[in-house]
Amino acid sequence: MARSQARLALADMLPQVGLQGSYGYMHGLKVGDETVLDGGSFSLTLNLSIPIFHFGGRINKVRAAEAKAEQVELERQHLVVSDLQS
Repeated sequence: MARSQARLALADMLPQVGLQGSYGYMHGLKVGDETVLDGGSFSLTLNLSIPIFHFGGRINKVRAAEAKAEQVELERQHLVVSDLQS
């Protein structure tokens, strides 16, 4: 779990890409003998977020998460060794 927390902290520093597509259709409005606003439309949106200025806050979060993961692993190893010795 601690390793996944470290990976999540690292993911905050990576670029993020989002893609959204939509289609809408309006049957139309009859005005006299003519149909107005009859047809469909399609839209596509691409969003790109590249974190450039984070002023060391995010890298410290990653380092703290990695240190916590290493601490948990060392504690687990210590418990295994102490169980084997007893």
